[in-house]
Amino acid sequence: MILRKKGIRHFIIKELVSLDIGAEPMEREEERPDEKEMQDEQIHVKDPVTVTKYPVNNARAVEAAMDKHGITNRFMRIAILSVIAKESGLVPKNEKAYSGTSNSRIRHIFGKRAPSSDIELNALKSDPKAFFDRMYGGRYGNGPDEGYKYRGRGFNQITFKDTYRKMGQLVGIDLVSNPDKLYDIRVAGEVAVAFLLRRFK
Repeated sequence: MILRKKGIRHFIIKELVSLDIGAEPMEREEERPDEKEMQDEQIHVKDPVTVTKYPVNNARAVEAAMDKHGITNRFMRIAILSVIAKESGLVPKNEKAYSGTSNSRIRHIFGKRAPSSDIELNALKSDPKAFFDRMYGGRYGNGPDEGYKYRGRGFNQITFKDTYRKMGQLVGIDLVSNPDKLYDIRVAGEVAVAFLLRRFK
């Protein structure tokens, strides 16, 4: 891939950080029974970036996706890995529940969708499905009860049914019928790279 746009150059300069000294990986939200098996299948790429702080095989999944898209510039590869590392610690996960988040912070994030009553909001955030259905339901392709189903997932927190559909079409995987595919590091890597590439167009 040839880098021509000024925005890409600025993006690389801004995001080019060592994967060894970047932000601490975020805590894993949920363990998957088959996750260890997926991580044990070693992924090999040509000229891999040195990674010591994050799961190496997860980084290789992202690099394999970059190989597929013809991204060979080493600075671009490091920049993309850095962005994903800061977003998720290179671990595919769910959007975290908001049960431990202050009501003022929730209202700042979700605006008028969050109840004005603290009693109502406290009850709502104690139930993740009810919470995400309220905040994300009926938006961007979600049905009223699909907010939880299409909450943030993957390396870069893909959210909303329309986005699952668009990204699934880009990578050739039906993410609408099976959103949990984003726990697979290969799929998460494909989607994260495709998502970032769209920003450069």
